[in-house]
Parts: sequence; C-alpha cells; structure tokens
Amino acid sequence: MTINEKLRDESIYHYVMLLNYVSYLIQKSVRLINKSNRELMAKLYIALDDMSHTNFQIKTLKSKLQGDIEIAGLTQLISDEMSKFSEYEYSYRLSLFERLLPPNVTSKYKLQNIKSELLLSLIFNKPFQGMKLLDW
Repeated sequence: MTINEKLRDESIYHYVMLLNYVSYLIQKSVRLINKSNRELMAKLYIALDDMSHTNFQIKTLKSKLQGDIEIAGLTQLISDEMSKFSEYEYSYRLSLFERLLPPNVTSKYKLQNIKSELLLSLIFNKPFQGMKLLDW
C-alpha cells in the first residue's frame, strides 16, 4: 500500500470519527440549551410576577434578566471543546505524518511544532477555514 493510499484511508477514518464527535457536541449543546431555556423561563415568570401591569417595561425586564439572557455555559462549552479539539487535532496530524512519511523524507524536511496557543488563536480568530464570517 502506498503512502497516498494510507493517507486516504486515514483521512476517511478520521472524517468518520469527526462526524461522531460533531454529533456528540450537538447533543451536548442541545441538552445545555434546553436546560438553560427552562431556567430562563422560570426566571422570566418570576420577574413578570414581580412586576405590576402598570409599570411594565421591556427595559426593566431586560435589566432583571441581564445575565440570564445569554445562554449560560454554551460559550464556555464551545471554548473548552475547541481547546481540546485543537490540541487533539494538532497531535493527531503530527503523529500521522511522523508515522506515514518515510525516514528519508522526514530527515530532509523536518516536521515543525507550533505552539498550541498559536493554533488556538488561529481557530478562534478565523474559524471558517481561514476566512472570517464577515468575509463570506
């Protein structure tokens, strides 16, 4: 089997594993959103109950729910998962090339390490294949 065939097979396997990971993240996110939605609705009922119908204002309601409107934990979940994923993906790719490339290639062309902070910075600053969402 040639190196290209091994890379192709590894890419297919890796793609399938990534689809499973994405499915897991979607399920985890939906559970978090559903939980946050229930909590937000309960706080909304309490806030509405505390307000009289004569002084009801959206601004007042917004101020009572200020911190709760943003989905609690979803931003942190995404940030944590992206950090873990970038570390995993980087080490996976590096080990893949170290394992599959012949010694004469790796001796001539050294594989370079990059700092995980740099990789994470690239992921968060340009998450859409190197393009900002604004540029799409």
